[in-house]
Amino acid sequence: MKRVLSCVMIVVLLFGCAFAVQGERPSEWQEEEGYWFRTIQTAGGPMLIDVTFRGETEDGTVYVPKTLGGILLTPNNFYADVFWEYDCELSTIRAFRVDDDNEQFTIVENALYTKDGETALVFPDDPSSVIYTVPDGTQTIAENSLSIVCADCICIPDSVQTIESNYIPAIAANPGTAAEAYASRNGIDFVAFGADHAHRYYSFRVEPTCVQNGRNLVQCPCGKIYCDKTLPPDEVNGHCFSYVEEEYGGWYEQCINCGITWDEWEEQFEPDEPDENDCTCICHTVFHFAEKHDSDSLDKVTLYRVLIYYVKLFVWRIIGVNQYCQCGKRHY
Repeated sequence: MKRVLSCVMIVVLLFGCAFAVQGERPSEWQEEEGYWFRTIQTAGGPMLIDVTFRGETEDGTVYVPKTLGGILLTPNNFYADVFWEYDCELSTIRAFRVDDDNEQFTIVENALYTKDGETALVFPDDPSSVIYTVPDGTQTIAENSLSIVCADCICIPDSVQTIESNYIPAIAANPGTAAEAYASRNGIDFVAFGADHAHRYYSFRVEPTCVQNGRNLVQCPCGKIYCDKTLPPDEVNGHCFSYVEEEYGGWYEQCINCGITWDEWEEQFEPDEPDENDCTCICHTVFHFAEKHDSDSLDKVTLYRVLIYYVKLFVWRIIGVNQYCQCGKRHY
């Protein structure tokens, strides 16, 4: 009897464990707004897990929706690790855009912050500079928030009290701040601002656009420039088009630098439509001359050209060949 009860208890325990495991099993992968994610049921309801951004950026801007899979996005389930596939070498993320109905996040100088604007969650990359400046007023730099920033030095303001990020190659800040203490604890190169500090220069390139030449800069994080060399005009890059929504619906592409639209830019390379009035082909020469003069005013040379032209035209029609003028029009 004891053996039977033991076997029953074991079976019950096995079934209980199976049900428990089944209840905690994550859902299948889902895709929404360029994000891949799974959900799992908890005592408090469904929860997002494994959120990863794999979508296309719109001119470098990442859209942050209000929900994914019907679950509200919060700083607890949406943070820098969401963009783990975009390391600093591969990142094309230049800014973030938060859904108008999302009350969990805000944007501070293109970076994603908590709604109070105090905690930086994800900083976008700025390829134009190897010196990245954290916005003043920031109090906390969250873990991995600088993981997609390809910079050699991070300028940190006095307002920052807590630094959790581990992607900082060098720090520039005022002495006696939390940034200096963090650099000292973690063995990070530190550039102290102040009148007597030793400048540490970094070289970087400001990429040219369609409206301005680029520059090669050698600059200290404190702002002192050692060298500022303008690139030659022939290195000016082309236009940077982005989609613009029209007032009454629809979209069009426009350069964010100079304002030219895609259609206006394409028109520069399209050949002008030929004007048959400017055509010097024999058929148009005779036809337009005859329009302006009566037959009595045509001299013998012109009449001869007309006769030859119509003989050729007759032969072309018989053999079934369509002849075209240099203007593109078919012969009369």
